[in-house]
Amino acid sequence: VFDFNPIVMNRYSGLYAYGVGLLRGLGGLENRPEFVLFHSERFAKQVQSETEQAGGWAETAPTRLKMRWLEKFWYYSSFPTLQFFTGDFDIYHSSHHLMPPTKHKPRLLTVYDLRRYRLPHLYPGSKLHYFERAVRKADHFVAISQATKDDLCEFFDVPQERVDVVHLAANTECGPLRAQDKQRLKTELSQRHGVT
Repeated sequence: VFDFNPIVMNRYSGLYAYGVGLLRGLGGLENRPEFVLFHSERFAKQVQSETEQAGGWAETAPTRLKMRWLEKFWYYSSFPTLQFFTGDFDIYHSSHHLMPPTKHKPRLLTVYDLRRYRLPHLYPGSKLHYFERAVRKADHFVAISQATKDDLCEFFDVPQERVDVVHLAANTECGPLRAQDKQRLKTELSQRHGVT
C-alpha cells in the first residue's frame, strides 16, 4: 500500500514527481508488484487520471474520511488499522508522514531531507510532531541521499542498517539527444544569449 494522498495534493512539487515517477516506473516492470494507492476520496479523479497515465495497473483504496482527521486520530490511537481501509497487504510505504497502525505489517518511510532540523532558524514555527511520530513508528527508511541518511541517523538515532539510500531517478522519458536536436538547441541558446 502506497500513501498517494500527498502526491496528488502537491501536484507541482518534487513529492508529486517522486510518487508519480514511482507509480510509472513500477508499472513499466515486467513483474510489477501489486500496488494499492491509499488516498482521500476527494482526489479520486486525479488518482484515476494518474493511474490511467501509468497504464491502469494499480489498484486504489479511497476513503471518505479526511486524511488530516485520520492522521490526528492515529496520532493517539492504534485503531482502526490500515487494513480496515485497504484490505490485507505486505508493506505500507509512506511518501510523506502518514504512519497508520497496521496489523503486524512493516512500514516504510521515504525521507527526502531534514533541512528543518539541520537549519531550524530558517523554518520557525515548523510543525514536526507528525513527522517525528512517523520516524518513531517506521520499521525501515528510504533516504534519497547519503546526506539525508546521515541526518536521519544523527537526529533520530536510527541505526544505519534501517536506512537504504535510493537516489531519485531521472524521468524515463529522458534519454540521449539526436545529433540534429543537440545542434538545434545549441543554436537556439547561442542566439538567445548572444554567444557565438
